[in-house]
Amino acid sequence: MRYRLPPLSTLRLFEAAGRHGSFKRAAEELGLTPSAVSHGLQTLEDWLGVMLFARTPKGPVLTPAGEAYLTAVEQSLSTLGAATESLPGRAPRGILRISSAPTVSLTWLLPRLNRYLEANPDLTVAIDTSHRRVDFPLDDFDLALRVGKGEWPGVVSDLLFGERLIPVAAPHVAQALQPGLLALEGARLIELSSVERDWSAWSELTGFTVPPDGPRLMVDTHAQAYEAARLGLGIALGRLPYVAPELENGHLVPIFGTPVDAGTGVWVVRGELLRPDLEVEAFVAWLKGEAKVMKNKGYFMDEKFLSTG
Repeated sequence: MRYRLPPLSTLRLFEAAGRHGSFKRAAEELGLTPSAVSHGLQTLEDWLGVMLFARTPKGPVLTPAGEAYLTAVEQSLSTLGAATESLPGRAPRGILRISSAPTVSLTWLLPRLNRYLEANPDLTVAIDTSHRRVDFPLDDFDLALRVGKGEWPGVVSDLLFGERLIPVAAPHVAQALQPGLLALEGARLIELSSVERDWSAWSELTGFTVPPDGPRLMVDTHAQAYEAARLGLGIALGRLPYVAPELENGHLVPIFGTPVDAGTGVWVVRGELLRPDLEVEAFVAWLKGEAKVMKNKGYFMDEKFLSTG
């Protein structure tokens, strides 16, 4: 059967632009320029004879025809992606493509990765730490390390470890703080702009009041928050296990209280429709083993880092 189809490359542009509601974000995802995405979508619209996006001052907006077409294109691309992954006899690619939250990659995955690469010297690992959430099987990733509660539809999610919260500061800053629950009064708090609920979540979990109008320092990664705290710029909300190395080497110390469960964790995520892949399964098994070793070392024990009282 001969199919009358528009250029397939334009359908991929359309799916990404429709999903993001932005030509710019679609371009970033696909490694193109916004101009290239715009021209490709214009080619698709000309071929179809239908306007898929209304170009507005606030950005592109799907037309009713565009919304209907997007649903069909997403389903078709998903089916094609799953069929490609499940193709019998498909040879191993020798490469693992991983999407990871930046802090998880920097403080947990990378410090351990050399052990796996030494055992698998012919394997190439490609890590993407952009904040976007990948879409399986449309995006070309084998797995993702996501932070959250594991409630993502259409994927298989395995919990590696949970997160715990504890305020931390440089030793000289901690010594100058008021005792007990007054420690946060007048102190500069380091907040994460990339996290929807930071100190407010800790306040709800512990019942401790966080001064609403005190001085703040805003950063966008956990690594920056811990470095700012180490430099004496304020109090950071530490997350175990990421902050564990800073506590172990004494660069940071707990302020008060004990770590509390954040209700979130790091999950290894794969598309539920993808065929079993020996390279992926072996890497997932290794990740789970590393998480188990870390737990056995006591990174989740209240008393491990609290000898300062």
